[in-house]
Amino acid sequence: MRALINKKLKLSTNNAFYTFLALSLILSVTISLLFVGHRANTAIYDLQSKSLEIESKLTTSYLTLFLETRTQILNDLARQPILSNAIMGSDTSKALLQDYLFQYKIMGSTEKITIINVLKEVVFSNDPSINELSIIEQPWINSLLEEQTEKAVILNKPTNTDLFTIAVPIKYNNFTEGVLMVQFNTPMTQLLPTDFDRESHGLTLAGPWVYYSNLNQDDEYVSINQNLIGNTDITLNYYITANLIAAKTTRFIIDIAISIIVSMALSSLFLFVFGRHLLLNPFKLLESSREAIKQSEARYELAVKGSNDGIWDWDIVTNEVYFSPRISVLLGYDENDKNALPHCADALYKLLHPDDITKHKKQIANHLISNIPFNYDYRLKTKSGAYRYFTVKGMALRNEHNKAIRMAGSVTDITEQKRSQKALKQAKEQNDLLAQAIESCNVGISIADASVQGFPLVFLNSEFEKITGYSKEEMLGINCSLLQGPNTDKNAIDIITNAIKTLKTQRIEILNYKKDGTEFWNSLQISPVFNEQQQLTAYVGIQQDITEQKAANQLLIEAKAAAEQANIAKSEFLAAMSHEIRTPMNGVLGMLNLILDSSLNEKQHHQVSIALNSANSLLNIINDILDFSKVDAGKLELEELEFNLCNMLDDFIETIAIHAHSKNIPLMLDIEHLEYAFVIGDAGRLKQILTNLVNNALKFTHKGEVQVIC
Repeated sequence: MRALINKKLKLSTNNAFYTFLALSLILSVTISLLFVGHRANTAIYDLQSKSLEIESKLTTSYLTLFLETRTQILNDLARQPILSNAIMGSDTSKALLQDYLFQYKIMGSTEKITIINVLKEVVFSNDPSINELSIIEQPWINSLLEEQTEKAVILNKPTNTDLFTIAVPIKYNNFTEGVLMVQFNTPMTQLLPTDFDRESHGLTLAGPWVYYSNLNQDDEYVSINQNLIGNTDITLNYYITANLIAAKTTRFIIDIAISIIVSMALSSLFLFVFGRHLLLNPFKLLESSREAIKQSEARYELAVKGSNDGIWDWDIVTNEVYFSPRISVLLGYDENDKNALPHCADALYKLLHPDDITKHKKQIANHLISNIPFNYDYRLKTKSGAYRYFTVKGMALRNEHNKAIRMAGSVTDITEQKRSQKALKQAKEQNDLLAQAIESCNVGISIADASVQGFPLVFLNSEFEKITGYSKEEMLGINCSLLQGPNTDKNAIDIITNAIKTLKTQRIEILNYKKDGTEFWNSLQISPVFNEQQQLTAYVGIQQDITEQKAANQLLIEAKAAAEQANIAKSEFLAAMSHEIRTPMNGVLGMLNLILDSSLNEKQHHQVSIALNSANSLLNIINDILDFSKVDAGKLELEELEFNLCNMLDDFIETIAIHAHSKNIPLMLDIEHLEYAFVIGDAGRLKQILTNLVNNALKFTHKGEVQVIC
C-alpha cells in the first residue's frame, strides 16, 4: 500500500514544474490578494485623500489670490487723495472723482464701483442697482465705518450668479470717513479649478457676510479639508461624496487584483513557455502617484498663468530663482523667451534702477533676518530700456531653526498707478492754490449745491464770514436767504428768484442782515455753474459790503441837490437884482441923453459923455449878469426870427464905432463874402456876442486896427 502511494506521488520533472507553476501562481495570487491588496488599499486611500486635499488647497489658493490681490488694489485706490476729498464734500474733487472713476479698470476689467461717505450717502456709483436704503441696511457698512474691521468680503447673488463684493474703508487723517466697495463681475463658478467635478465634489464658504454652497442636498458628503481664505475670515470646506474615495479605492483594488492575476498568469505562461521570466509591472502604483503629482503641478502652472501678476520663487540654498512667464511679459519680452530673464538671483539686480539696488538689498536682508514684511516699490528696466514701476512682494519659508530657506512672491506693474498718483497730486496742488486764492479774496464767495432742494451752501470763504458775521459751521447746509430781513426789497428778491429759474447770471444791490441784526448793503452777483452735460450743478455767489459806498453816494446826492438849490437861488437873486438895477439905469441913460441934446459947453459935454459911456458899460454888465443867471437857471431862451444880417451889422458897427474912435483905433467891417442877407436866428444875442468880442479886442489893442470879417 505504501509503495502504491509513493508511486502515485512521484512526479516527473515536467509535472513537478507544471505543478510548481500552478502552485506558485495560486500561492502568489493568494498572498498578493491577502497582503499586497490590504497594503495597497491603505496606500491608495491615503493617496486619493492627499490628491483631494491638494485639490482643496488649490481651490483655496485660487480664491485667496483673487480676493487678496483685489483687496490690495482697493486699499491702494482708497488711499488716493481724490477719494478722501470727495467724501469730505469738495464739489471740485467730486467732479474730478467722476472723471477719474468713470472708466476706471481693475486688473483690466470695468467693475461696479460705489463710494459712500460716513453719513451712508452715495458719493459715486456706476452701479444702477445701488441705493442708499439698501446700503444702510448692510451690517458690514457699520463695521467698516466704526473701524471694527479693515475690510469686508461679501458674496451677493444679484442675477442668479454668485459675485464677490469687496469693501474697504476710506480714511482721512487716519479716521474712517467713507467706504469704497466694488462688485466684481467674475462669477464664483469661474473661480473654481477647470477640472472641478461638481457631481462628486462640493464646497462651502462661510464668513461674516459670505455663505456659499454647491452641495446637493440629496447626496451625503465627507469633509476633506477646511482652510481659511487668506486673512478674510472666510472658511472654505471642501467636500466629496461619502462613497467617492471608497469607490475609487475599490475600483483601484479590483484593477490591481485583476492585474496581479493576469500578470501572474502571463508570468507563469512566459515562464512556462520560456522556462524563465520575472513578474513585470511592479511600478504601476508608483506611476499613478507620479501622475497625480504631475496633475497638481499642472494646476499650479495654470494658476500662475491666470494671474496678471508675475510670480517668482527663490531657492535660497541653491540661489536659483524661478520667474513666471508673466514677468517676462511685464518687462516687454515674449513669454517664451527663455533668455529674457535667467533663473538666477543676479538677474533681478541687473534690471533694478541703480538708485534702488541698495534699498532692495537692505529690505531683502531685513526680511530674511528680522522677518520684516517685504512689500516695496522698485523701478525695473524693460526691454525698450525704459524704467517702469513695480510692486514686489514676498514671504520667506523658514526651517526649524528659523532660517530662511526659500522665498516666493509676486511682481505687479504699478506704472499707470504711479502716473495717476502724480496727476492726482498735481490736481490737488491746483485745488489748494485755487482754494488759497479764494480765501485771500477781499469779497465774499459762496457756493450753493443746485442738485439739492433748497440750494444749501456747501462752501464759503473767510471774507463771507467777515461780512455776514456767520461762521462756516453756522451757514453750511443753509440757504443764503437767511441773510434777508424785514427791510429787504421784495423786488430784489423777485429778481434773484427769476435769475435762478432762468439760469442766468444776475448782479444786484440788496439790503441784507448780519448775524447781530445789523443792516448792510450787499453788492451780490450770482452765477450758475454747469457740468459737461450742461446740467446745473451749483450756484456761485459773490458778495461785497457796499454800505459805506452807499452812504457816501447818498451824501453826494444830497450835497449835489443842495448845491443845485443854492445855485438856483443865486441865479434867481441875480436875475431879480439885475432887473431892479436896470430899470433906474435906463432912466439915468435917458436923462444923460437929454442933457447931451441940451446946450452944453465943451467941458460939460465931455463930462456928460463920460457919464453916458459909463452908464452904458454898467448896463452891459447888468445885461451880462442877467444872461449868466438865466444860463445857470436854465431859463435862457433864443429867438428864431428872420432878420436882415446886413442891417444888424451896420447898427452894430455904428454903436461900437464911438468906442473905437475914443481909443483912436481904426475899426473895419468886411461883408464882401457874406452870402445871405436874410437869416433866421436871435439878432439881439448875435449882436451881444459881437459886441463882447469887439469890446475885448478894442480893450487889449493899443496899436493897429480891429477887423470884423463876415
